[in-house]
Amino acid sequence: MKAIKKAVVFTLCAAILLGAKLPSVINATAEPNDQAPAILSEANGGGTMQQQYAITEENLSLYGSSGTKMTIVDGTIKTTPEGEQKAIINDFSSRLFDVSYSIEPAATNGAINGGLYIYASNPGDPTDHIDALSVNIDRAVGEDNYQLFIYSFNGDSYLGAEAHTIKLRYHGGKVAVRVISDEEFINVYLDGSNIPSITKRISVTPAKGYGLGFRSLNARMTISDVNISLSHEKPECKTVKLLMIGNSYAHDTMIYTHELARAEGINLVCGVLFYGGCTMEQHANFVANRSKVYTYYKNGMADRSKTDFFDVLYDEDWDYLTFQTGHGYGGKEEMWYPYIHDLIALVERLCPTIEIGLFMSWVAPYYREGAGDYKLAMYNDSTDQMYAATVKCFKDLQLHNGTKFIVPAAVAMHTAHGTSVCDNTSLATSIHRDTTAHANEKGRYLLALTMYRTVTGRRAEGCTFDPVGSTYSSVAGPTYEERLVLQGICDNAFDAYGYETLNLFPEPEELVALRVENAKTTYRVGQAFDYTGMKVYAVYNDGRKVPVKYYQIDKMRKLTASDTEIVISYLGQRAVLPIIVQ
Repeated sequence: MKAIKKAVVFTLCAAILLGAKLPSVINATAEPNDQAPAILSEANGGGTMQQQYAITEENLSLYGSSGTKMTIVDGTIKTTPEGEQKAIINDFSSRLFDVSYSIEPAATNGAINGGLYIYASNPGDPTDHIDALSVNIDRAVGEDNYQLFIYSFNGDSYLGAEAHTIKLRYHGGKVAVRVISDEEFINVYLDGSNIPSITKRISVTPAKGYGLGFRSLNARMTISDVNISLSHEKPECKTVKLLMIGNSYAHDTMIYTHELARAEGINLVCGVLFYGGCTMEQHANFVANRSKVYTYYKNGMADRSKTDFFDVLYDEDWDYLTFQTGHGYGGKEEMWYPYIHDLIALVERLCPTIEIGLFMSWVAPYYREGAGDYKLAMYNDSTDQMYAATVKCFKDLQLHNGTKFIVPAAVAMHTAHGTSVCDNTSLATSIHRDTTAHANEKGRYLLALTMYRTVTGRRAEGCTFDPVGSTYSSVAGPTYEERLVLQGICDNAFDAYGYETLNLFPEPEELVALRVENAKTTYRVGQAFDYTGMKVYAVYNDGRKVPVKYYQIDKMRKLTASDTEIVISYLGQRAVLPIIVQ
C-alpha cells in the first residue's frame, strides 16, 4: 500500500458495504474507478469489522460537467468554479450514516456552493421522482451571510429546495457541517451545535442504501476535516415542539424563533399551520372538512403546501399547540365561540398529552387610526380600545377554556410603540411592514423573543442571536442597539403585565453577588475584626438571597490605622466592607 502523507479518514462497517453502481444522476464523464479503496487500519469491535479509509483519488470517482474535476490534496477536496463537480465515494451504500466536514471558500470573499451529496445507490420507489439530495451551503461572493439548503434532483434534473434555513451570519473561514441519517430523517447540524438547523424527512427511497459523495457548483472552495461513520446516534439535546394553528401572524412569529433558541442552546421545533387571515371559524370548517388548504412551515421555512390539519398534527409529537384568530378579531368573544371550544376538545381527544395555549395576535398600530381601517372601526377607530378589548378577551378565554398559557405578542408589539424602535408616526419607522400590520424584521425579532421567553422562561435580555434579515425582502435585521431595546420591551411584557411562562428551560443558577449585613465597621487600633452577628448572603440571578455559613475574611488579625476595608469571599464572589480604624 503506497504511503499517504496526510489523509482525512472515514470509518465504515465492512459488513454492510454494498458494491452498488452509480445512478444516472451523476452526469458521468468517466467510468467509475474500479480500484479498491486503500485501507489504513482495521479493528474488530463487538464482532463487527471496522475499517478506516483515506480520502484519496483512489477512493473517489471524480466528475465534472465542463470536463474540469475536483482535486484531492493531502486529504482535502478542492473544487474549481467551472460548472458542477462531484467526488463520489466508491462502493459505499448504507441507509445509516454520520458525516462531518468543513467547507470554506478558497478566497476570503469567495463563494461557497456545495456540500454533501446523497443519492439512491439502488433506486427504489420512484413515485416521488427524487433520487438525489445535496446538503448545500450557499454563500454569495463577498456576503456576510449564508444559507443551508437541501436540494433535490431527478436524474440530470434539478427539482428545487426541499428545505432551507433563514440567512445565517457568516463570520469567515470554515463552516462546520454534520449530517446524520437515521433512515427516516436527515438532520443537519452547523458549527458544532448539538441542535439541528434542519430536520427533514428523507425523500430518496433506495432499495438498499444511499451512496455518498461531495458536490460543488461554480465555486472555488475546499472541503476538509471529513469524517464518515455508519453510526446514526444524534447529539443529545432537550427538545420542545410547538405547533401554532394560525395565519400570517403566526408565520411572522416563528421566522426567527428556532435559530434564536438554537443560539442559546435550546432545540425548539417551531411548526406553523398557515392559512392567510384565518379566523377561528375558518379553522373549524377546514378541520371538519379535512380541507387541504394550509401551508406548513417548520422552523421558519415552508415544509409543504396543500396540506390539512391532521397531516401536520401527526407530523411531530407536539408538546404544545396554540390557537389564534384573524387580525382584529382577538377582542371579539363572538369570533371565538363555539369554535375554540370544539377545536380544543378535538386536540385533547386525539393527542391527550399536548398542552394547549392561546396566541394573542397584536392589534392595529396607531398610525392606522383615521385611515379607514375596518378592523379598527369595530373598536371606535381606537388602537387603545382594540388593545384593551383583546387583553380582556384573552384573559376570559384562558379562564373559561383552561388553556395552559398565553403568548402575549399583542402586549410586546403594542408596548413597543413610542419607543426608539417604533415612534408611532409612520409605517417606515414602525415595527410593521404593511397596512395590515404584518411584522417587519424588528417586529419579527421581537415576536421571536416573546415566544422564546414564553416557552423557556428565560429573559430575552442577553440573547445572542444576530438576525441577518431579508426574510421577506432585502431588509436588514435589527442593529445591535435595536436588539437591546427590543429585548427590554419583551421582558417588560412579562415583568410588568404578569404573563406567566412555561419555564421549561429556567435560567441556570448563577451566583451574582454577596451581600453583607449587620457588620461592625468601626474599630480601635489593635482590635480584631468582629464578625459576631454579621450576616452574609449569596445573591443568585433569580433574585434569591441565601444565607452563607462558610466564607473567607481577608484580615483575621489585629487591625492597623492603615486598614480601610475587609474583603469577604465566597465561591469566587467578593464583598468589600469599608471600615474605620482609629
